[in-house]
Amino acid sequence: MKRKIYKIILVFLLTAFSVSFCFAALPPEIKNSKIKAIATVKNIKTTSVSESSLRVTKHIIFKLEKSIENTVVPKEFLGYCESVRDDVGVVPENDLCFPKENENVFVTITNNGGKITSYTISSSKLEKQIINNFDKMKYEFGRIYYEE
Repeated sequence: MKRKIYKIILVFLLTAFSVSFCFAALPPEIKNSKIKAIATVKNIKTTSVSESSLRVTKHIIFKLEKSIENTVVPKEFLGYCESVRDDVGVVPENDLCFPKENENVFVTITNNGGKITSYTISSSKLEKQIINNFDKMKYEFGRIYYEE
């Protein structure tokens, strides 16, 4: 009986550790993104709507404020994302595709014109953390954050 309890506790601890580890590190799609930048949303264009799946594709033009990790980023760049249609009323918490014009964000994109891999509304505190501690940033549900 004790052995069975120990096995259950061990499985629980290993599962809890592996789940927290998955959310802690920056995933490869962010690390390998060609564009990592603090930027301002300049323009948003809905390019396709799927009636059957309620999905919307948006192309977003960004104005560069600062590139991160010595990435070469044009003064204006483009990324796209898909989301659940706004008029449905139910938006998943991890849906990162609801930008607003003139919003200041930290964004990662596979390449210019490619898929947005993370989108985080920025603040001066977050910007300082990104610039000074990018390798220590954490990732969860399409957004990055910093834990001290």
